[in-house]
Amino acid sequence: MICQNCAKEDENTYKYDSKLFKSNIRGIKEGQINVCSVCKDCFETRKERLEAIISSKDPHRLIVAGPGTGKTYAFQEVIDSIPGSKKVLMFTLINNPTCLS
Repeated sequence: MICQNCAKEDENTYKYDSKLFKSNIRGIKEGQINVCSVCKDCFETRKERLEAIISSKDPHRLIVAGPGTGKTYAFQEVIDSIPGSKKVLMFTLINNPTCLS
């Protein structure tokens, strides 16, 4: 079958909510999509690492990841997990020369 997230062919596909794969190549926004084992494994790994970040007792957390990997989503999940009475300072660094002009 063809993965509806990355378009690679795989003998096995797994059903996931399309909202978990917002940038799927088919542009499917509702319902479920079939994803290949590579996309499934990447998603599950990201989910496990996000849970580790959220459950960390350290007050300082660092997320280093490339473009399109879900950093903004991770930031929002971390903020949502912090009790409302605590203050949050979050910043991001980019390496984009067009922003410097």
